[in-house]
Amino acid sequence: MPRAHRTVLWLLVACSSAFLLFQLYYFRNYVSKPGPHILSRSGHLAPSDVQWQTVKTFLALARRYELTLFLADTAALTLLSHDALRQRDRLVREPHCSFLCTNRPITTFALHANLWKYEAGFLLAAEQKGFEVMELRGDDPRLASLDTLSGNQIPLHFLLRLHGHIIQVVFLYERSGNYLWHGALRLKPGMDRRFASFKRLDYGRHAGAYDR
Repeated sequence: MPRAHRTVLWLLVACSSAFLLFQLYYFRNYVSKPGPHILSRSGHLAPSDVQWQTVKTFLALARRYELTLFLADTAALTLLSHDALRQRDRLVREPHCSFLCTNRPITTFALHANLWKYEAGFLLAAEQKGFEVMELRGDDPRLASLDTLSGNQIPLHFLLRLHGHIIQVVFLYERSGNYLWHGALRLKPGMDRRFASFKRLDYGRHAGAYDR
């Protein structure tokens, strides 16, 4: 009988040790690392964490495929212009999150169309990372003066969705007159109108032109 008690005791010690080692591993690899934690105190994904993780995943893909993006998100640019940003940086372990984590369901980047080389691998890689992709194309207004159009449409917007967060990529085209142009975002029949909160997009409700 004492031998059975010792066996049970050793089993309890082994289980307790394994649990403590797991806690130590988790603390060293997740909690103690710099950057926003995936889970909030309530145990659910916090909106800012979802946004930051989605943006980081997207930017890693963009870097892999050498996409020259620039930030075009109006909310993020507003935060960049605030003097309070320096104070916020003291409270955020990852400085970029102080202006990229806007708590909006959309983050917007722009891409100079001349630098875009259509790469099916980029969209495929995005899908492999878990993104749902919507590609919106339209007629090239630079060909509007021609009697016959080639029929080829140009990319205007990419929408990539992950964990409910939308990454919008706006294509900017050079137009005569030294300005940049982007097209309106128009859904074609059969496209999912619930894919994103389209009314909240910074760009696409109308076509736009910007001084270079």
